[in-house]
Amino acid sequence: MAMHERSTSWDEIGYAELPSGIKSYMYRIGDTEDPEAPTVFQAWFPPDCVVESHTHACDYSEIILEGAEQVGRTWYHPGDIRIGEANKVYGPLRAGPEGVLKLVIFKTGAWHPVTVGSNTGATLGEAEIVAAFEK
Repeated sequence: MAMHERSTSWDEIGYAELPSGIKSYMYRIGDTEDPEAPTVFQAWFPPDCVVESHTHACDYSEIILEGAEQVGRTWYHPGDIRIGEANKVYGPLRAGPEGVLKLVIFKTGAWHPVTVGSNTGATLGEAEIVAAFEK
C-alpha cells in the first residue's frame, strides 16, 4: 500500500474568529471526511477571555504553547499538558493577562462542545467553527 502524505500550514488552513475574539484553526488527521479521525485545533484566546464550562464526547489533550490558562482553579503554562476524558465537565476556561495559545487534539471528530447546566453555549463558538471548517 502506497503512503500518501500531505502538508499544509496554519496560514493555509485559515481560522474561524469567534465572537469572544478567539481565533481557532482546525484540521483532521488522515481522512478529512472520517468522523472518527483525530481532530487538531490551534486556538488563540485573547487576554482574560472566558469560555463557559462544557464537555466533549471524546477524549482530548490540550498543550499550552504560549501564555497561561486557568481551568477551574488550576493555572497551566507553556509546556503543560492537560488530558481530558470524554463527557467530563471542565471549566470555565480563562486566558491569562497575555492570552493563551494552545494546541488541542481530540481523539475523534467528536470535538463539538456540549453545554452543561444553565450554560447557553454562547462563549463556545461552535457555529463559527462549523461554518469555517465543516463545509
